[in-house]
Amino acid sequence: MKKELLIGMIGNDKVILNVELKKKDGHGKITMALTPAPNEYFELSISGSIGNHCGGQIYDSINPSDFDELYIDQEQLIKLIAIWKSCHLNDMNAGSLKQMEVIDFWRDQVKSFEGYDYDQACHVLEQHGLLIDNETNPELKTGYKYGTLWLVGILPQSVIDFIENLNPAPPTKTRSAIMDYLIENNFKWEIRSTDSNPNMQSQQTDMDHWKVKLIDDSGDTFVTYFSTGIGHRLMPKDPHANQFAHSNLLMLWKRKTVQMMGYKFKQYQRGQVIDDYKTVQDLGFYPPAIGYNSNHPSQGVRVPPMPDQVIECICGDWLSIENYNTWDDWADDMGYDFNSKARRDAKRTYHTIIDQSEDAQVFFSRHWIELCNRTY
Repeated sequence: MKKELLIGMIGNDKVILNVELKKKDGHGKITMALTPAPNEYFELSISGSIGNHCGGQIYDSINPSDFDELYIDQEQLIKLIAIWKSCHLNDMNAGSLKQMEVIDFWRDQVKSFEGYDYDQACHVLEQHGLLIDNETNPELKTGYKYGTLWLVGILPQSVIDFIENLNPAPPTKTRSAIMDYLIENNFKWEIRSTDSNPNMQSQQTDMDHWKVKLIDDSGDTFVTYFSTGIGHRLMPKDPHANQFAHSNLLMLWKRKTVQMMGYKFKQYQRGQVIDDYKTVQDLGFYPPAIGYNSNHPSQGVRVPPMPDQVIECICGDWLSIENYNTWDDWADDMGYDFNSKARRDAKRTYHTIIDQSEDAQVFFSRHWIELCNRTY
């Protein structure tokens, strides 16, 4: 049995555990009680990761108080950490029950050494008369010397049942961290189609252009332009069917828009609404014109971008240039040849990023740093 468990969030980082219970052959192996192992036993292995920052044996970094969102009961997490510490790779124990009891006490309570050191462990056991264990199983004539075998710790059935039944329940969430922040801080927006994007040097016919207006709770506005490729359009399943003549694609557009906002989509007798009884238009989105062209049935319906997509691009562009002192430093690092046309074209892009970012920083004010932190 293998499980990948999302157990919660620390900041914007997912905490994921990889848990495996594996049946193994016990013939010829010895338990920590210094008795023959059963014919079959379970080996438990657990590892985890916190975003892209750290991974492996992270149990000391995932106490319940560390989480911003926790998807399992706190008592379950505490029990899981205890099992992780005591049972991870339970068939790779260097010592018997009595030997490990002494070593665990020394390491966890006295804390006189960090990590694991074999020679130091042997010294501790020798002080307690347990370097060779003659007590755990008196029937062994020569006893057991620490570290000569990998001994099997047999997992209690209660541990096996706990691991098998462990199924965290993350909330159903489709909104991004940026969208969450916009909604929590009462930002509104309007996104309408437009014929062109004044920030683009050449207007491509296979792109859709949008005028994006963000409104804060004081009524101040920020306006920018955004363009999307035809890959963002909604297409009919059958490119030869005249589905544009019906409302199918418009309803599909409404459904997709609402779901991307993170709301559940419901259908009522008098039309399509979302779970808080707002219409798509109430959220600041406006249906694109549905123009059916029998010669190009697969052109699709244009889908407006989400406001978090727009902000993520603005913040991402700013983060890509903020550490450069001059335009030339940025262009050199981007690999533009000196005096090339591409370099001259890129200069306009560079200054557009600066102008747009400065306007956004003024508008978002105290929210700017948090939005940048939530980007990527």
